[in-house]
Amino acid sequence: MTFYDVALSYLAANPEAKIYGISRNGLLPSPHLRHREPPLPVPNVAKTSAQAMRDYLVQSGEKWREAQDGIRHDLQEIWADFPDTEKRNFFDKYFRWWNVLRHRSAPEIDERIKEFIANGSIEIISGSISQITSSSESLTLTLDAGVELLVDQVINCCGNGFELNNPLLLTLTKTGLA
Repeated sequence: MTFYDVALSYLAANPEAKIYGISRNGLLPSPHLRHREPPLPVPNVAKTSAQAMRDYLVQSGEKWREAQDGIRHDLQEIWADFPDTEKRNFFDKYFRWWNVLRHRSAPEIDERIKEFIANGSIEIISGSISQITSSSESLTLTLDAGVELLVDQVINCCGNGFELNNPLLLTLTKTGLA
């Protein structure tokens, strides 16, 4: 969601800009519906494991948002009942998927982002930055797949809970490049 805010603000001020959204999975948030429905009650079987939750959401079809909202309301109880192994399983297998469903964008914002993707102003890339090198006028991002991007700036859109402990980012900030 932070990327959406930054990208739309930047494009409003710089309509000719090209923005790359780089994320490990390349997934975008799902949009909210224009008219929200009340949460669905969560069946007990869906509370037994991360896989059961996922199965319930998939089986909910077009009502997945209402099903997810129901889970969200019961999540503290569900999470408290999960054994540690299931909590690790959730983070290892389902956390990214959950975030796409949980952190939804407004329909109007989703439409604007998709328009910018369609016209080439925004490109979403699945991957990670493995290296950043600078020249006097630009930065070269090297992605883990070996792809290189020439950019003017890098903006961290990891949200306000981002903790700076990555050696690459620490070096960039210490040297004044970020």
